[in-house]
Amino acid sequence: MEPSRANSPRVQGIALAIVAALMFLFAYITDPNRPAAVYPLGWYGWHDQGEYLNMLRSIAGGTLGRFQYPLGYPMLAWTLAWLNPGDPFLPFDILAFTAFVWLSWRVMDGIVVSQALRLMAALALAVGTLRYFVEPWSSTPSAVAMAFILYVCLCRPLDPRWGAMAGAAAGVMFAARIVDVALGLAVVAAAAGVDWKKELRIPGRFLAAAALVCGLEVAAVLAANVHYSGELLGHYYKQQVDQGLSGPLAMVFKLYGYFLDPLAFERESLSIAIPVWRVLPLVLLAPGGLMLLRRKRPELCAAGVAALAAWLATYGLFTAVSGLTLRYDSEHYAKVLFPIFTAAGTVALGEFAAGRVAWRAVALYGGCVVALAAAPLAIRPHAVELAPSQIHLCCRSADTPLAIDGNPVTRWSTGSPRRAGMTLLIDFGREIEFTRLRLDSSEYPLESPGPTTLEASEDGKQWLRLHLLDTSVQPGLDDYTADPTLARYVRLTVNSSDPVNPWSIEELSVYAF
Repeated sequence: MEPSRANSPRVQGIALAIVAALMFLFAYITDPNRPAAVYPLGWYGWHDQGEYLNMLRSIAGGTLGRFQYPLGYPMLAWTLAWLNPGDPFLPFDILAFTAFVWLSWRVMDGIVVSQALRLMAALALAVGTLRYFVEPWSSTPSAVAMAFILYVCLCRPLDPRWGAMAGAAAGVMFAARIVDVALGLAVVAAAAGVDWKKELRIPGRFLAAAALVCGLEVAAVLAANVHYSGELLGHYYKQQVDQGLSGPLAMVFKLYGYFLDPLAFERESLSIAIPVWRVLPLVLLAPGGLMLLRRKRPELCAAGVAALAAWLATYGLFTAVSGLTLRYDSEHYAKVLFPIFTAAGTVALGEFAAGRVAWRAVALYGGCVVALAAAPLAIRPHAVELAPSQIHLCCRSADTPLAIDGNPVTRWSTGSPRRAGMTLLIDFGREIEFTRLRLDSSEYPLESPGPTTLEASEDGKQWLRLHLLDTSVQPGLDDYTADPTLARYVRLTVNSSDPVNPWSIEELSVYAF
């Protein structure tokens, strides 16, 4: 009896949870960014993590602090902060990571036949997502809640009790990241739709319980926000509203930037892309796995498609979710999808290993993947031809041609010390998919514009502030890349003054698709 007892799901689950917790502790202890490792604050010296810490410490005093982000993550971490005051998010994060891995493993139970393959897939998931649980991110409770909703919808009966639990998890997603509630509710709706198709009845009590509990939780969060801060959703919501609309090609950037070719867009070292490459095989196999599950396990196929569609609809226009910002760890936005990617990708791998997939189908699918992965290499921005009349500088407009004459020896200059508020306005004469602005002052690096704001407009009246990645590689070279944005006008505004040095431009370049 001992071998069967050792191989029981309960024992395997306990062992997996212990391994996940040990992996977390090892990664945490060896992370140079943790508090007190290299410098006292560690990652709490970063903006996002610093705001989480400010909120957590403010909760004890009955406020939400600066209320930069939703209260869900700091509030949940606050309940366990007493266990480790030096890093108050650590107790919750280790618990969340362990639950995330265990729940993802349970989701694969009954979907992936081989026990060994299930355990290997769970460990692959743990390795690929570990970094984004060790570092504090507000997406952590949201990812765990999504894994729990998948567990409920795929492994439990769709009755009112489990509906209430799924609704509570969706409420946690709202409390943690506001918009993520759409992902959880999409999976619940997809599961109900599949059940209705199979049983010819709508699981109304399940849906009603989920909606009621989620609605109550959302109402409680909003009431707490207003009571403790006087604001309904805080600065985080305002940031999302201010993102505006990106151009059609921005979606291409986001998808490829995450999963297919981070180096092509980011132009960073391999170390930056390693977290993506760790999960890349399962991500690439996942669509094939979902297709294979369409008949065998339609509930997982429906849940995967619904979650992915909701994620794209929610984050597709969110500028921070872009392959252009991989260096800022924006991959953590997608960790809510990794249980689905892992399950579906593992199914595809298992079916192929068992010889149940025709080689022609494998060849066709492989060709599609290769073509998709190679597509970004063909999508390159081109330099926009500019005439001096299209460039409007703050002063000395007669010297404007010197900024685009192709001669680095000549340059346009303000001729007087740089002042905040100086502008550069470019009128392309038509709408283009703007993506990059390059200002070269490398021969006179002290005459660069310094901190700037870049905005785009289709009509010259309504302006959208662009969220930029600075890809500059040398002093005096300001090279800004943004998600492709449909614009006729681009305006750069200088934000700081210099009492001595002017602002000059040796060469000005603009790129678009």
